Amino acid sequence: MEKYRITEIKDKGNYKVTYIWHPGTIPKNVPVQQVYGFCSTKDNLVALVREKDDTRFTPPGGGVEKGETALEALHREFLEEVQFAPENVKLLGSLEVF
Repeated sequence: MEKYRITEIKDKGNYKVTYIWHPGTIPKNVPVQQVYGFCSTKDNLVALVREKDDTRFTPPGGGVEKGETALEALHREFLEEVQFAPENVKLLGSLEVF
């Protein structure tokens, strides 16, 4: 399995942005920007969310707040987005942005 994938793009201001996806890991000594995860029920149902006026569903997740670990952020996002506290969370990965 590949450790990470790098994608570079230029925005309208001609800045270079680098995204590094860390699948299934929380890197040590690297500030984590966003986390996403999924949680299945005993019936093998998976929690997904959809923004208002959006047609796609995504796993719960979002930005990490100051002083928060990636796992704490994932638990908070589950509470905010799907209104329950997951017991067995599988981290899909973390996104690092430069």
